[in-house]
Amino acid sequence: MYDMGDIINMILCGHSLEVLREIPAESVHMIMTSPPYWGKRSYKTTPRIWDGDPECEHDFNIKTETGDIRYRGVESSKVTFHKDFTAIEGDGRGYSCSICGAWKGELGHEPTPELYIKHLCDIFDEGKRVLKPYGSCYVNLGDTYAATRSYQVDGSKQTPGSQPEMRSSVKDIGILPKSQCCIPERFKIEMINRNWIARNTIIWYKPNATPESATDRFTNNYEYLYFFTKNSNPLYWTNEKNMSLVQQQPKISAEGIDWDWQPCKKCAGIGCQKCSGMGKVKHTLWAGHDYYFEQQFEPYKQNRWGGKFKNNENVKTSPKEKQCGGQGSLNRKGYDCYPNPLGRNMRSVWKIKVSNFKGAHFAVYPEELCTRPILAGCPEFVCKNCGMPRVKILKPTGNTIGNSGYGSKTADHIRCSQTSSLLTKQVQEKALVGYSECECINPEYEPGIVLDMFSGSGTTVSVALKLGRRGIGIDMNPEYVKMGTARIKPILEQTKIEAFT
Repeated sequence: MYDMGDIINMILCGHSLEVLREIPAESVHMIMTSPPYWGKRSYKTTPRIWDGDPECEHDFNIKTETGDIRYRGVESSKVTFHKDFTAIEGDGRGYSCSICGAWKGELGHEPTPELYIKHLCDIFDEGKRVLKPYGSCYVNLGDTYAATRSYQVDGSKQTPGSQPEMRSSVKDIGILPKSQCCIPERFKIEMINRNWIARNTIIWYKPNATPESATDRFTNNYEYLYFFTKNSNPLYWTNEKNMSLVQQQPKISAEGIDWDWQPCKKCAGIGCQKCSGMGKVKHTLWAGHDYYFEQQFEPYKQNRWGGKFKNNENVKTSPKEKQCGGQGSLNRKGYDCYPNPLGRNMRSVWKIKVSNFKGAHFAVYPEELCTRPILAGCPEFVCKNCGMPRVKILKPTGNTIGNSGYGSKTADHIRCSQTSSLLTKQVQEKALVGYSECECINPEYEPGIVLDMFSGSGTTVSVALKLGRRGIGIDMNPEYVKMGTARIKPILEQTKIEAFT
């Protein structure tokens, strides 16, 4: 088992499944990775034996191949800048054991999507083990098209006037030619089946996507980024007033410490069932957290009316009950189009250009794609003693948005009922007031750890270091390990210089 101090800010060389088994349980704070896509290319790594009987004396005499026509075999290795093609074992193809059914090959070149998904999720099972209970996992994964590709069967001899025995890989995967294999969707469903919690499907929109030669379909210019967590019950609680963090659910008892009074949002007068006519209700100052997540914001987009506030004085009401609704929510005067000074909550469609890293292999995702998840999912400060993260506290400033302090982003509404949602939703301005403090005495903090199980050129670890976090990468290809190590070395050296000065 590794000592975490020995592998921090390193790119480890080895198979992800085997290296992960040597990392202590619940030791990393988030996972950000992009595994090899199914049937795309060979990374010229040593084949691994998957499944089957570990005690079997395997007889790998059944050749298997993926069903995608874009498999380039040995030729693809030339793109990965290997200088000595014979130094690394493997040609991207696989072999099945005729005795126990084990499969020997490189991840991504399984004969069927189902087998690929199983092997991939087996790796993420180990990733889940090493992830903190409040950790999160982000996975970038693309799809593959099924295609007819015939090849000559080994041992088939061609004689004059005859044709060699040919085999089509499409029959093996059960998907018709030209169809998407739905690899990302299959992966997401299997992760859910293995008790991961799917929080978001993020769309990576590529405005400068590589053109495709296909003329009978639309060009693909997006990929998926899945956001998973491993826990769905509160693990810790933060207090918005005294900014404390506790690991045991607090008892809501003391006024001003655990709760305070706030105006009733549903108040309809004396008969209000929520506040019993008092006009105010108890508001808990504690918030429970199932996992660590720092809310990310983005600038407001130009609204349809062209300004911060809407100036149309015509307010429509429902003819029947004379309540604001429908077009009233669009036409009311004073509509505040930008209610949150921090911006709006970040959306799940990310417009990020495809970028290249000099010297890297051809499957590098841009730094911005992993910057956002790391900022959201990896804490900047973690207590060395209790392991709890510091959480940013956004506290109400006391200012309300709208002339009366109530309303769905706006002020009073003509002829609206007291229970209209346009009036009863209170919108409060919030501001960052500081970080939570755990219960440790004189706590010392260290950055959280980001894990990339398919490190490649080291993009994830590099970005983690730039953002003040720590990182661990894993890759089976020694050339990529060297590349990633060289990439993070100057960042580490610069960090040491800044700490010294």
